[in-house]
Amino acid sequence: MQKLNQESASVVLKRRYANNDDEMEVEAAVKAATLVFKECGNNAATIKYAAKEA
Repeated sequence: MQKLNQESASVVLKRRYANNDDEMEVEAAVKAATLVFKECGNNAATIKYAAKEA
């Protein structure tokens, strides 16, 4: 039973680490997009260009 609990805890931790990595990637993308919009404006042409380059 203890081994099963340890394996379960290990799986939960791996999922949490994976979720944190995903969140960091999303956060970096949002920061990059925000920077583009601040520098180039937030009109439709800028948004299309940024989306195509992503």
